[in-house]
Amino acid sequence: MPSEKHIVLSRMALVWLENKATQRGIRGCEEVILGNGYVCDSAAICGLQMAWEKQFVGVDRLNDAADDYSFVFETKVSRSDFLKTFAKNGHIGDRLIQKANFHFVVAAKKIVSADEVPDFWGLLEESRGGLKLVKLPKYLIRTKEQLHEFGYILLRSGHSRKFTYNIEIKPEKYFGSNLLWNKRREFTDLPNSEQNVHGSVATMPNSSNDADKQIKQNPFGG
Repeated sequence: MPSEKHIVLSRMALVWLENKATQRGIRGCEEVILGNGYVCDSAAICGLQMAWEKQFVGVDRLNDAADDYSFVFETKVSRSDFLKTFAKNGHIGDRLIQKANFHFVVAAKKIVSADEVPDFWGLLEESRGGLKLVKLPKYLIRTKEQLHEFGYILLRSGHSRKFTYNIEIKPEKYFGSNLLWNKRREFTDLPNSEQNVHGSVATMPNSSNDADKQIKQNPFGG
């Protein structure tokens, strides 16, 4: 079973992304099988707000912009954890194969540098109660058919896992007490989210929700 901090960072990645999504929000889940030896820690589909679309896609490539983008997150909580997966002799599996528009390593503080992540991967690092963007991932164009396949994988993953981790999540232990979560409050218990267990497809709060305003006031950086 993943550590408490690993679970929190994986869920923080989806919250980080929700702050950059359009008002339609995101559709995402955790522990998604994407290929041979490749189970990503979280994945999602969403549209991007214009400012973030320009940054992620690039102003000179906006002709390639899409209504929705796919995201993959790989969480690492220690140096050894990162090397176990991404070192040359690690269990990298299909992680060097393009699976989404954007790929991110989500890392605990100061365990990995930007030049150590694979070429087309970005890097998010824990910082000030949230995550900061250290390295932008490369924008990889995906066909509509590939996006639909990715969405099907999310749907299948969300509805095939009916388990949850029976631990007491205390994000404030790692990120400070100003998070929206409280003791024993699960990611899918956020106001206006669909009631799902860990691993289910989650709808994040929309921008008109008070909880969304509260979460946007939190310094998630990047």
